[in-house]
Amino acid sequence: MAIPVNLDDLINLRTVESTRVEFKTGFNPNPIIHTICAFANDIDNIGGGYIVIGVEEKNGSPVFPLKGVEQPEIDGILKRLVGFCHQIEPLYNPVVEPVEHQGVHLIVIWVPGGFGRPYKAPRDVLAKGPSDKRYTFVNSAAPSWLRRRRSVSCSTHRAIFRLTIAPTLLRRCPT
Repeated sequence: MAIPVNLDDLINLRTVESTRVEFKTGFNPNPIIHTICAFANDIDNIGGGYIVIGVEEKNGSPVFPLKGVEQPEIDGILKRLVGFCHQIEPLYNPVVEPVEHQGVHLIVIWVPGGFGRPYKAPRDVLAKGPSDKRYTFVNSAAPSWLRRRRSVSCSTHRAIFRLTIAPTLLRRCPT
Protein backbone atom coordinates (compact mmCIF):
# COMPACT_ATOMS: atom_id res chain seq x y z
CA MET A 1 0.00 0.00 0.00
CA ALA A 2 1.40 3.40 -0.94
CA ILE A 3 1.59 6.42 1.33
CA PRO A 4 -1.55 8.49 0.53
CA VAL A 5 0.08 11.91 0.54
CA ASN A 6 2.55 13.82 -1.63
CA LEU A 7 5.97 13.62 0.03
CA ASP A 8 6.88 17.24 -0.83
CA ASP A 9 3.69 18.44 0.86
CA LEU A 10 4.30 16.20 3.86
CA ILE A 11 7.88 17.38 4.44
CA ASN A 12 6.94 21.02 3.94
CA LEU A 13 3.84 20.59 6.18
CA ARG A 14 1.45 21.80 3.50
CA THR A 15 -1.01 18.90 3.58
CA VAL A 16 -1.05 17.55 7.11
CA GLU A 17 -1.05 19.49 10.36
CA SER A 18 2.31 19.48 12.11
CA THR A 19 0.84 17.65 15.11
CA ARG A 20 0.35 14.72 12.75
CA VAL A 21 3.92 14.66 11.41
CA GLU A 22 7.04 13.60 13.30
CA PHE A 23 10.50 13.95 11.80
CA LYS A 24 13.26 11.63 13.03
CA THR A 25 16.92 12.07 12.08
CA GLY A 26 17.65 8.36 12.48
CA PHE A 27 16.12 5.11 13.64
CA ASN A 28 15.67 5.23 17.41
CA PRO A 29 13.17 2.44 18.26
CA ASN A 30 11.70 3.74 21.55
CA PRO A 31 10.43 7.14 20.38
CA ILE A 32 9.36 5.72 17.02
CA ILE A 33 7.29 2.90 18.57
CA HIS A 34 5.80 5.32 21.12
CA THR A 35 4.85 7.72 18.32
CA ILE A 36 3.32 4.86 16.32
CA CYS A 37 1.27 3.99 19.42
CA ALA A 38 0.15 7.60 19.87
CA PHE A 39 -0.89 8.00 16.24
CA ALA A 40 -2.63 4.58 16.19
CA ASN A 41 -4.64 5.55 19.29
CA ASP A 42 -5.82 8.67 17.41
CA ILE A 43 -7.96 9.97 20.27
CA ASP A 44 -9.29 12.88 18.15
CA ASN A 45 -10.07 10.73 15.08
CA ILE A 46 -7.94 13.02 12.90
CA GLY A 47 -6.50 10.23 10.77
CA GLY A 48 -3.40 9.14 12.68
CA GLY A 49 -0.10 10.57 11.53
CA TYR A 50 3.18 10.24 9.65
CA ILE A 51 6.74 9.61 10.79
CA VAL A 52 9.54 10.49 8.39
CA ILE A 53 12.92 8.94 9.22
CA GLY A 54 15.93 10.73 7.75
CA VAL A 55 14.77 14.29 8.35
CA GLU A 56 16.27 16.45 11.07
CA GLU A 57 13.77 18.66 12.91
CA LYS A 58 14.32 22.07 14.44
CA ASN A 59 11.45 23.87 16.20
CA GLY A 60 8.94 21.56 14.53
CA SER A 61 10.17 22.20 10.99
CA PRO A 62 12.39 20.07 8.77
CA VAL A 63 16.01 21.14 8.35
CA PHE A 64 17.24 21.33 4.76
CA PRO A 65 19.15 19.80 3.13
CA LEU A 66 17.62 16.52 4.26
CA LYS A 67 19.97 14.08 6.03
CA GLY A 68 18.45 10.88 4.68
CA VAL A 69 19.11 7.27 5.62
CA GLU A 70 22.01 5.30 4.15
CA GLN A 71 20.62 2.92 1.53
CA PRO A 72 22.39 -0.20 2.92
CA GLU A 73 20.73 0.43 6.32
CA ILE A 74 17.15 0.60 5.04
CA ASP A 75 16.48 -3.15 4.88
CA GLY A 76 17.77 -3.69 8.43
CA ILE A 77 15.71 -0.78 9.75
CA LEU A 78 12.55 -2.15 8.12
CA LYS A 79 13.13 -5.62 9.61
CA ARG A 80 13.80 -4.21 13.08
CA LEU A 81 10.73 -1.96 12.83
CA VAL A 82 8.49 -4.97 12.12
CA GLY A 83 9.93 -6.75 15.15
CA PHE A 84 9.42 -3.76 17.44
CA CYS A 85 5.85 -3.27 16.15
CA HIS A 86 5.11 -6.81 17.37
CA GLN A 87 5.53 -5.46 20.91
CA ILE A 88 2.50 -3.20 20.46
CA GLU A 89 -0.68 -4.64 21.99
CA PRO A 90 -2.99 -5.37 20.32
CA LEU A 91 -0.86 -6.05 17.25
CA TYR A 92 -0.54 -3.01 14.98
CA ASN A 93 1.43 -2.72 11.75
CA PRO A 94 1.75 0.72 10.14
CA VAL A 95 2.27 1.28 6.43
CA VAL A 96 6.00 1.70 5.79
CA GLU A 97 7.56 2.86 2.55
CA PRO A 98 11.20 3.61 1.76
CA VAL A 99 11.38 6.49 -0.74
CA GLU A 100 13.98 8.57 -2.51
CA HIS A 101 13.39 12.31 -2.22
CA GLN A 102 15.65 15.20 -3.17
CA GLY A 103 18.51 12.77 -3.78
CA VAL A 104 18.35 11.09 -0.33
CA HIS A 105 16.65 7.97 0.98
CA LEU A 106 13.89 8.38 3.58
CA ILE A 107 11.58 5.98 5.37
CA VAL A 108 7.98 7.18 5.60
CA ILE A 109 5.69 5.52 8.13
CA TRP A 110 1.96 6.14 7.76
CA VAL A 111 0.08 5.37 10.97
CA PRO A 112 -3.69 5.53 10.42
CA GLY A 113 -5.90 5.37 13.50
CA GLY A 114 -6.27 1.71 14.43
CA PHE A 115 -9.42 -0.33 14.88
CA GLY A 116 -8.18 -2.16 17.99
CA ARG A 117 -7.65 0.90 20.20
CA PRO A 118 -6.28 1.50 22.76
CA TYR A 119 -2.78 0.42 21.75
CA LYS A 120 -0.03 -0.09 24.31
CA ALA A 121 3.72 -0.56 24.09
CA PRO A 122 6.50 -1.12 26.59
CA ARG A 123 8.32 1.98 27.75
CA ASP A 124 11.60 0.38 26.60
CA VAL A 125 11.21 -1.79 23.50
CA LEU A 126 14.91 -2.69 23.66
CA ALA A 127 14.65 -4.32 27.11
CA LYS A 128 15.51 -8.01 27.20
CA GLY A 129 12.88 -10.48 28.36
CA PRO A 130 9.14 -10.06 28.76
CA SER A 131 7.85 -6.78 30.10
CA ASP A 132 4.67 -6.69 32.14
CA LYS A 133 4.64 -2.89 32.13
CA ARG A 134 2.68 -1.48 29.22
CA TYR A 135 1.96 2.17 28.57
CA THR A 136 -0.65 3.85 26.44
CA PHE A 137 0.74 6.76 24.49
CA VAL A 138 -1.38 9.57 23.10
CA ASN A 139 -0.50 12.37 20.71
CA SER A 140 0.57 15.74 22.11
CA ALA A 141 -2.46 17.21 20.36
CA ALA A 142 -4.78 15.47 22.80
CA PRO A 143 -7.43 17.92 23.99
CA SER A 144 -6.97 19.73 27.28
CA TRP A 145 -9.91 17.91 28.88
CA LEU A 146 -8.08 14.63 28.26
CA ARG A 147 -4.89 15.91 29.86
CA ARG A 148 -6.83 16.79 33.04
CA ARG A 149 -8.33 13.30 33.46
CA ARG A 150 -6.70 10.02 34.35
CA SER A 151 -9.44 7.89 32.82
CA VAL A 152 -11.67 8.60 29.87
CA SER A 153 -14.19 6.76 27.74
CA CYS A 154 -13.67 7.36 24.04
CA SER A 155 -15.92 6.57 21.14
CA THR A 156 -14.42 5.80 17.75
CA HIS A 157 -16.08 4.88 14.51
CA ARG A 158 -15.49 1.19 15.31
CA ALA A 159 -15.43 0.81 19.07
CA ILE A 160 -16.03 2.32 22.46
CA PHE A 161 -13.23 1.83 24.94
CA ARG A 162 -12.13 3.00 28.34
CA LEU A 163 -8.61 4.36 28.44
CA THR A 164 -6.60 4.88 31.60
CA ILE A 165 -3.72 7.26 31.11
CA ALA A 166 -0.85 8.17 33.38
CA PRO A 167 -0.52 11.99 33.31
CA THR A 168 3.20 11.79 32.64
CA LEU A 169 2.53 9.95 29.37
CA LEU A 170 0.46 12.79 27.97
CA ARG A 171 3.61 14.67 27.14
CA ARG A 172 4.81 14.63 23.58
CA CYS A 173 6.70 11.44 22.79
CA PRO A 174 10.47 12.07 22.85
CA THR A 175 12.20 12.67 19.55
